Amino acid sequence: MTAVRVILATLGGACAVFTAGCSVADTNGPPSKPPVAARLIASSDLTASGDPGAAVASAPTVWVADSSGFSPIAGVRVTFTVTAGGGTVRTSLAVSDAAGIASSGSWQLGEAAGTNTVVASAPGLPSVTFTATGLPRHLIAKFELQTMGGQSLPVTGSGATITGGHFYLYDDGTCDRWWDGFGSVEPCTYTLTGQLSGHAALTFSDRIRGNLFATGDAVSGTMKVTYTDSVDFDDEVYKLSG
Repeated sequence: MTAVRVILATLGGACAVFTAGCSVADTNGPPSKPPVAARLIASSDLTASGDPGAAVASAPTVWVADSSGFSPIAGVRVTFTVTAGGGTVRTSLAVSDAAGIASSGSWQLGEAAGTNTVVASAPGLPSVTFTATGLPRHLIAKFELQTMGGQSLPVTGSGATITGGHFYLYDDGTCDRWWDGFGSVEPCTYTLTGQLSGHAALTFSDRIRGNLFATGDAVSGTMKVTYTDSVDFDDEVYKLSG
């Protein structure tokens, strides 16, 4: 007798087939497993160099991926630890985003020249080490703040009272400026035409963003700084002290 085959249903590509004298065949395989974190992959430069005390151009950043290295994994806690050089990172603990990215935000090198390292790690995963070299530089001039906007110190502005200020120039074309009362050093670069002990013209640019923010005119050790942005005071006067 000819077997009678009745197809009762087709749903999502699976057929329930009943055949006389035969058992039902299940064509569905086991459910696929979601990808899990297996690797930390550097997504910023593994090596860098910069001035001591300054931030590197590219903050330590990793991509959290599965074992294939193709699928990003979100929600993984990544720790960024300074292991040499004495510098600092902005974010010591980051959580990978939907693209699998976790970043330290920024990395400021230690004050001394030499090797700096940051290690990115996550539980159960191989770590990634970032290395930056603080390049040696030598201080060639110290300028101490005398007046701001034509006013003698102390001067109150931007919610703080300024009791002093400094411009330090180094032999590699970099500089640092800060105002006592704000508590943070702002790294810069400068160009110099002439002699600081006689007459010199200077321009100052932000070391991180690269924008020109001030010009300086130094005569016999007294430097007038005129700001070209709208954030700072119109002008300041500094005295060469070393």
